[in-house]
Amino acid sequence: MSVAIETNINKCYFEYKFFLKNNYKSPYIMDSNVIRNRRLIDIVCSSWREEKLPDESIAVPASELPDPEPDNGNPQETLKEQEQKWTDLALNKINRTTPTASLS
Repeated sequence: MSVAIETNINKCYFEYKFFLKNNYKSPYIMDSNVIRNRRLIDIVCSSWREEKLPDESIAVPASELPDPEPDNGNPQETLKEQEQKWTDLALNKINRTTPTASLS
């Protein structure tokens, strides 16, 4: 690691500690920024990262697969997602309730 990068990292770290200690919000740390522990990168080797499972080894329930014959709608939706659309509209309750007419 170069001296300039190491100096910059140390500077940011000490500024961050100062802001935490004094209950200030750091101008450098935002909600969208992620602070990672860099030591974890060394644990994962490149050969392990490049390994892939064969497709046959992955068991996927039939309800989670995309519709094999999509006539209409989104072909990426699973059968389970398509079934939930109907229940979201509460169409199964149409026959249960009967409207009553009242004379005023």
